[in-house]
Amino acid sequence: MLEIVQTTPFQAYAACSAALVLNLLFLAGATAANRSKAKYMLNPEDAKVNPGGSLVSGEDPAARFVRAHRNALENIPPFLAAGLLYVLVSPPSTVAIALLAAFTFFRWTHSLAYLKGVQPWRTLSFALSSLALLAVAIHTVVIAFTA
Repeated sequence: MLEIVQTTPFQAYAACSAALVLNLLFLAGATAANRSKAKYMLNPEDAKVNPGGSLVSGEDPAARFVRAHRNALENIPPFLAAGLLYVLVSPPSTVAIALLAAFTFFRWTHSLAYLKGVQPWRTLSFALSSLALLAVAIHTVVIAFTA
């Protein structure tokens, strides 16, 4: 086994990555469940297997879920890449855990705030997760060029 996977920063990265994948799966499932509950389908062939349903025309009842999911899809993959590079440059464990956990916590907070439509929590959690990711990227570069 590679030595890197036994380090605390890598273990934190692995745990945070798993939590963020669960976030994406949660949002995808919530979108589908909300649309199914409203009996709205996106495709004509879906109506064949969902009796009593109708095609989405106008406002999709799952639109908020779709937007939350899309936002997560735009923000989580950069973390997965940047976080992996970060743990590969061997950051201090305490700092790595704090930054990786902060991003993960604030992304989950953002998803839940988005689904509930609560401000300023949605914007605040988005901004804080972005700052955590920015700190990961900057710290990666600093370590890589000063080592």
